[in-house]
Amino acid sequence: MGVVCDTMQQAQELDDLLWNFSPEAFIPHSIVPDSATTCTDPVGILLCQPVAEDWDTVIILSSTLPADADRFKRLALVAHNDETVLSQARSHFKQLRALGIEPRVHDQRKR
Repeated sequence: MGVVCDTMQQAQELDDLLWNFSPEAFIPHSIVPDSATTCTDPVGILLCQPVAEDWDTVIILSSTLPADADRFKRLALVAHNDETVLSQARSHFKQLRALGIEPRVHDQRKR
């Protein structure tokens, strides 16, 4: 699984969360700073465009979708009530629809 981030700071924050989450539930991961770096862990925190042949599942935390978003088996968008993040997720949703991908929405606000 690849997690696409915009900045090194965002990637390091995610890295810290994964290291400190729970010792019993550790998920091997590494930060991938560029497309020339190979990730051998199950989870890559990507600071570059994901490649469909390398990742079947991609979580988008970045401000842009992958150029070949329609080639991934699974894409996940994360949104919360922060207006900037919510606006970005809405934009991604519209872009996916334009590519012929019908996103499934799991709105946690309704619970």
